[in-house]
Amino acid sequence: MITLFSDEEIWDMHLKSEKREAAKEAEKEAVKKIVSDGKMRLDEARKYFPTLSLDDIKELEKELMYKL
Repeated sequence: MITLFSDEEIWDMHLKSEKREAAKEAEKEAVKKIVSDGKMRLDEARKYFPTLSLDDIKELEKELMYKL
């Protein structure tokens, strides 16, 4: 049987993916705090946090609306 990736490569890809997800979650929390503090509008978030997708911004909008 031929494998495309070694176990080490798979583990490395998994760790990188986990780090990206953790960084994205940290950015989401930062945006929520900044917007809640009134220091930035949510529609400006993508300008300063370009790794957040439009879907992420929409999700944050819903979360912030429920918080109010």
